[in-house]
Amino acid sequence: MAADNLDNSSADTLYEFHQVFQGEIEAINERRTALGRDPVRLKNEQHDRYDNPIKRPTDASNLVGVALSGGGIRSASFCLGALQALNSRGTLKKVDYLSTVSGGGYIGTSMCAAMDCAKDHSFPFPSELAPDEAPGLQHIRDYSNYLFPRGPTSFLDLFNNLVIYLRGVLFSFILTLPFILLAALVTIACDINAGGKGQGFCGFNSYPITSGTVPLPLFSNFRYFALSFDILIAFLIIMAVWGLWRSINLSGRHGEIGRSGVTLATWVLIALLLVTFLDANQRILDWFAEQYGSEKASAPLFTAINYLAGALAAFSASVGFLGSYAAKLLKKGWADARWRARILRVGTKLAIYVAAAALPIVLWVVYLHFSLWGFCRPGNEPCRQMAPDWLKAVSNSVGTVFGWLPGFSAQPAIWLAYVAVLIVLLVLLLIYSPNANTLHRLYRDRLSKAFLFDPCHREQAAMLDSNLNLTGVHNRNITDKQRQGQDLLWLDQKKIGDIDCKFAPYQIINTALNINGSKFANRRGRNADFFTFSPRFSGSKATRYVKTKTLEDHVGDLDLATAMAVSGAAASANMGSNTIKALTPTLTLLNVRLGFWLTNPSALGTGKIRASIARHLKAFYFIKEFFGFLREDDGLVYLTDGGHIENIGIYELLRRRCQLIIAVDAEADPDMNFNSLVAVERHALIDLGVRIDLPWAQIRDATRSASTEVAKSGGVAFRDAPKGPHCAVGEIEYPGGQKGVLLYIKSSLTGDENDGTIDYKRRYPDFPHETTADQLFAEEQLEVYRALGFHATWEALKGEDLVAVNPKAEKIAKTSTNPLIKKVESSI
Repeated sequence: MAADNLDNSSADTLYEFHQVFQGEIEAINERRTALGRDPVRLKNEQHDRYDNPIKRPTDASNLVGVALSGGGIRSASFCLGALQALNSRGTLKKVDYLSTVSGGGYIGTSMCAAMDCAKDHSFPFPSELAPDEAPGLQHIRDYSNYLFPRGPTSFLDLFNNLVIYLRGVLFSFILTLPFILLAALVTIACDINAGGKGQGFCGFNSYPITSGTVPLPLFSNFRYFALSFDILIAFLIIMAVWGLWRSINLSGRHGEIGRSGVTLATWVLIALLLVTFLDANQRILDWFAEQYGSEKASAPLFTAINYLAGALAAFSASVGFLGSYAAKLLKKGWADARWRARILRVGTKLAIYVAAAALPIVLWVVYLHFSLWGFCRPGNEPCRQMAPDWLKAVSNSVGTVFGWLPGFSAQPAIWLAYVAVLIVLLVLLLIYSPNANTLHRLYRDRLSKAFLFDPCHREQAAMLDSNLNLTGVHNRNITDKQRQGQDLLWLDQKKIGDIDCKFAPYQIINTALNINGSKFANRRGRNADFFTFSPRFSGSKATRYVKTKTLEDHVGDLDLATAMAVSGAAASANMGSNTIKALTPTLTLLNVRLGFWLTNPSALGTGKIRASIARHLKAFYFIKEFFGFLREDDGLVYLTDGGHIENIGIYELLRRRCQLIIAVDAEADPDMNFNSLVAVERHALIDLGVRIDLPWAQIRDATRSASTEVAKSGGVAFRDAPKGPHCAVGEIEYPGGQKGVLLYIKSSLTGDENDGTIDYKRRYPDFPHETTADQLFAEEQLEVYRALGFHATWEALKGEDLVAVNPKAEKIAKTSTNPLIKKVESSI
């Protein structure tokens, strides 16, 4: 489709990125016109596969973007201060794009929503000395611990969060129950076929391959593994024949990968491992069954507990031994950073794999008991002897319901109860929604209440009784507190596509599209692609893009609050490049799932039938999430924190060829290694052909020096403290020789901050890189991060602090001869 006909296209049309960019520029030019600025002009650079021109901004257009990094409430607080400084300097009106990730998205989305509905569309968080702080800023302070808001109900909020989490855990286990029951039914059927104990899986207890040719008295005690032994012999024969064939068939002319011999041997090996497990599983089941026939054991669970207790005792002893050994290593080598890093790495891996193994073992034990309870062994009369009383009661209920059928027993076999329960569960799965019982909705609602509000509530108090917000959207969530004018009106139902782009920078909300199972899009092991929400378009390169209003019309629970929460969905079983594959099933079952299942834009673009099918097969996607089999061509796609692929928000601004990018980086970086910056530099070079040259090491050195001084003496006098750098200015080299400038603002200390900030650093040495796990900020904590963000940005923009730039640090001033500094000064 031609890029020039965006407004006339069908609602279901799929768009390529260059078409999306042209539509965004139209929205940006509406705001520029309203502000009396010259429009962005585009030039043809190349053509797409349909021979439509791909347009890029001209240098004279001076496209400016601001990126706000991830980092939860810590990042939101620092970025709040940075935005205040940009507004005070008058720079915010010159910003065309606002690209946000996670915590940066909290405050960025809050700003854009508030500017959209305020009567004068002004900045909602002004930095000014006034008797009464701006209502929007007061609201942010009131909700700094947004997960557990302060007030008389804060204690109840703790239990509210807990029961919502536990409901999700319970439902996750319910979703796994049909598969456990199905496996148990197959096992019971095989046991019936075998006719009792002493048989391998499904009754195999002989050696067909070697029978009649080789006597096997040695294996008489291994009758459970007869089928495994047969497959082992077959595997060895295949390997031997394959090796001989390679030797005599001029193997030098034939490669290894993809050959039929490799494929055959691989599948036989997989079959060998699977059947060996099934045979061993049968032996364990028979052992459990023997305990029921014993006079010493009343139930297999007690026997299992005894053995489990022994295993735990052995494990505890091992941990004690390793703990003593680790303590010696710590005492000897903790001062050595290499030893410390090695110990932490090994300990973390050990903990991960222990945790990964624990839950599957529990599920396996549950399966063993379900199988055992359904066994009907000779000598056990009645055959329901092994089942617990509660299961017998369920079975009797089935008999009561279906006892009228001819030949149906009033006390049917346990496996019939399994079938009845399985049918009920399968029906329930048809109405399952993958987003209904995750933590996403709780997280979304907490964020929405804290950051989406109408800053003009006092002027619009009369409208509250009519239950209408400024946008005219019906809002059922108005409380008595709002009617009293004590709280700001909650914009909980505001849609992304309803934001008027004339009143605020064009926001790009960054998320990660999880595609762990994609062969096409995940060849480099990133496990994710860049997925964005914006007022006009939403999508990714892997799924392509659709109009945001089309997506919101199809997905009823998609709105601005949802997009903001998805961008900050840091904890999940699948986490893009941060995914721990061994833990994916465990985290899924434990409901550690802040992510969001969204209808695939490509499914909408290729017709509603595919999207409708995906909507009715949602239970299938729980299994895909459980195993990490996520693809870009699924009917539903799984989105998580944008930081799971890029945590600063620069990437999408580079893709749009911004001439000036102001990046605010407030991620947790206690060692000042600038990992997220280095990662986006790599992604930009590989994906976009864009090179970034930024002298960030000067910021690192200044911060380390200031931190050491504060720890030693409590900080130096303000007049003696270094003035910067908190910021660095670097060059962006785009394809075709086009240049851009990056103004990078880092959460950092140099010692010239205000008294409150230095005092907080003295008491909390991790500041300003306290863990992102801390999302319950007190008033002081939010203020010191806000003040630091304002200080770092304001002092640099007004030319008081040095900024790191090649060849040497200098101040942003009109008198500078450095071309990069001149570009920044003229643009802000």
